[in-house]
Amino acid sequence: MAAKPDAIIKRLRPLKEEQREHIMGDARDTSPREELSDFSQFKKGMEGELLLLEKIVLAAAVLVATAFVGFSRLLGHSPQEAVIEWWVAATVALGFIYFLFRRVHHIARVFLSILSATLDLYQNAGTEERYHSVVRSLASSFGGELALYVKDVSTHTFKLKGCFYRRKGASFPNEVPAVPNEMELPSAVGGYIIPCRRPGDEVTGFFWACPGGAGGLGTLPRTCLEIVGYLVAVQQGEESVRRQLLLMGTTDHLTQVSNRYKFWEVMNSEVERARRYKYALSLILIDVDELKVVNDRYGHLVGDNLLAHIATLIRSIVRGSDTVARIGGDEFAIVLPYAGHQEAQEVARRLMTHLKEQSLPISDGEPVPVTVSYGIATLLDSDDSAHDIFRRTDQALYEDKNRPQGRSLRGSRYAT
Repeated sequence: MAAKPDAIIKRLRPLKEEQREHIMGDARDTSPREELSDFSQFKKGMEGELLLLEKIVLAAAVLVATAFVGFSRLLGHSPQEAVIEWWVAATVALGFIYFLFRRVHHIARVFLSILSATLDLYQNAGTEERYHSVVRSLASSFGGELALYVKDVSTHTFKLKGCFYRRKGASFPNEVPAVPNEMELPSAVGGYIIPCRRPGDEVTGFFWACPGGAGGLGTLPRTCLEIVGYLVAVQQGEESVRRQLLLMGTTDHLTQVSNRYKFWEVMNSEVERARRYKYALSLILIDVDELKVVNDRYGHLVGDNLLAHIATLIRSIVRGSDTVARIGGDEFAIVLPYAGHQEAQEVARRLMTHLKEQSLPISDGEPVPVTVSYGIATLLDSDDSAHDIFRRTDQALYEDKNRPQGRSLRGSRYAT
């Protein structure tokens, strides 16, 4: 029966202050005022643009009034003079109105580019296509070339993820080692650098903008890129948290191999694929015998290090396509796609050889004896599900454990 919200709240109330701080994490580290600074700057810029529009409208109104005055004086002047006066006043008024239209259009285009980029960013979350869509949306707010670079965590470099060109022959490098300084940009490319980051965080990417006009990057386009850059950094942070949570939910903390949940997810998937594409699939179950005796005699730390060491040895002998999982306190499983019974036997033989050749001395040099048993089974046409091959593998492991003369490894020395 699920706990009621009131019961959960009562359980949380006795938590100490340190525990509350640990649960909250760094949620209070970033000030909301700091995170909204980019939006405040954008608002100020928009207010300035609107004030300029009001002045232009006022001037246009004065000129139109002057034109009407000239028209009213048509009777007092010669027809040629009245027509010329009206034509000049109307032309100037229309010029100001056209300039007003261009300014309104520019502001509306900036707003639309921000909205389009934001929608592209979150509608295509988790895909590489989002970066191309974001760049295309933002490129409409100014003339010129635009590129978006995102930091690659594995190589610690910034890679080109999306670009937009207007000039023939323009190009951006595919990878840069660090965020370039605007003063150090190649003269052939030039442009401006707008970092993607949250206040107080490291730069996770940057926009490289090369305006086509001589006036450089305007205030509104720059602010637009800063806002979208902030959103890119926020989304990358969210994805990083999701990846960490996914890793925590599918990885055994002690041995750093897959956990039981991930094992069954892989097994069900591999069984379906093996049936569909008609390839061999084998499973190995490994059991560390009498681990409780090791824990009672040498301590749980020795037992934990022994399990971690065995997991490391298993990972060192399997292929990248194989899956290693800890499915119980002292049990490991190896899922071997595209491997028949002979290939699985070879993997088990290599594992036993590695276990015999390597040992871990404890502080006083006393060896820790351990016995390892294993069972192997291969997917059969008669197996209805992943549970069938698991049941047969578990039965083979049980028989090996209860046959002392046939145990896979006896008297090897392990310790921490």
